[in-house]
Amino acid sequence: MGTFTSQPELPEKVALAFVDATDARWSIPQVELYEKEALVMVTVETLASDGKDVDVGIKQAVARALNKLIPPDSDHKFGLWMVVFCCEGHVYDTIHPSEFND
Repeated sequence: MGTFTSQPELPEKVALAFVDATDARWSIPQVELYEKEALVMVTVETLASDGKDVDVGIKQAVARALNKLIPPDSDHKFGLWMVVFCCEGHVYDTIHPSEFND
């Protein structure tokens, strides 16, 4: 992907894809683009009652959705993105692009 300047709508598309893939289980996540690394960082703030590992089915749905949306580049088989689940300022689970793919 290399640069996000040609895709100013990407954060909104990523947020909506996440919400759709999770059936709106959580509020709209924060999406940050890191130009230098061409990384999309998605941060999901959850309630304390959710502060445990995320269901594998939900993680798979998110990975499929984001892998379709964020294209790979010449150096990576999948696009560079990461989803981080936080509760009260602490990370308790993550999703990575290659986690559910060969």
